Amino acid sequence: MYDAIMGQSEAVARVVNQNKIDSVRPKIQGCRRLFIVGTGSSFHAALAGQYLFSHSDSRPVSQAITSFNFALYPPDLSSDDYLIVISHRGTKKYSFDSLRLAQVARAKTLLITGKTDQPEGSIADDIVYTVDQEQSSAHTISYTSAIGVIAALANHSLSISEVTTAMQRCLLLEDSMKGVAKLIKDVPKVWLAGGGPSEVTALEIGLKIKETSYTQAEGMSTEALFHGPFQSAQSEDFFILIAPDGKAQSRTLELIPAIQAIGARYIVIGNKNPDKYENWYEIPELAEEYTTFNCVLPLQLLTYYLALEKDTNPDNFRLEDPRFAAAEKFMKL
Repeated sequence: MYDAIMGQSEAVARVVNQNKIDSVRPKIQGCRRLFIVGTGSSFHAALAGQYLFSHSDSRPVSQAITSFNFALYPPDLSSDDYLIVISHRGTKKYSFDSLRLAQVARAKTLLITGKTDQPEGSIADDIVYTVDQEQSSAHTISYTSAIGVIAALANHSLSISEVTTAMQRCLLLEDSMKGVAKLIKDVPKVWLAGGGPSEVTALEIGLKIKETSYTQAEGMSTEALFHGPFQSAQSEDFFILIAPDGKAQSRTLELIPAIQAIGARYIVIGNKNPDKYENWYEIPELAEEYTTFNCVLPLQLLTYYLALEKDTNPDNFRLEDPRFAAAEKFMKL
């Protein structure tokens, strides 16, 4: 996991410069509706893609849906539609089923996947490969690489060097994140909140924390946290507010006095600290739609170091525990 985190900026630069992307982009620009589907981290990448296409040059109507729901409750597809399936491994059942549905409807399809020779991609019109299959079960480099592909598809004038430079600079927060991990190793629950693209990061890091250190964690939109879930928080809990400069920043920061009122602790990941808030970890500035790149890296490092603090294996999906190894036999993906 650590090696994958540290290699992300280089990987994103590499996948974005693939010639294949230039040939696929016009097919998407000419579609009536664009669907982006995936599961788990791949679905979070799909959500990030929805925001990226909302700022794209051509702006096709786009919607992110889980592969599970798309396959079981599909929209009424036609040959004018386009489906992007994101699948890190390229072997998941509902990703394959989604491609099959699109094929039957004669909708055009793209599979974004890690390098694989599995047959799932054989029914996609196009395939864009990202990185070698990750050795860790906690996907990081394949997640940001998939988002990089979508960013390039959405915007042909994307300045990828600006994005990857910001990603590289985020790694300078490694020691700080290691310190936060020590601080929160015994908390009962981690809450993560943000708006728009930062909600995507909250969802993704909440998943990563659960996968790697088995700590209770929940990511959601800032406004959703205001509307009920906050009432279940405890003073011993920890909050991570993802608040880069953008439309949702001020509302996300309004959570701080509420967190302080119940006696809980927090940190903020953001740029342009407007009122000199404490516990603020500065990240490089990017346009808000691209902040899924720079906000996620320091929190991936936090996730990794939290697993080390809790003496868990961040790469192993808890399979060192005989109970979960037994359960794995019944969890076919």
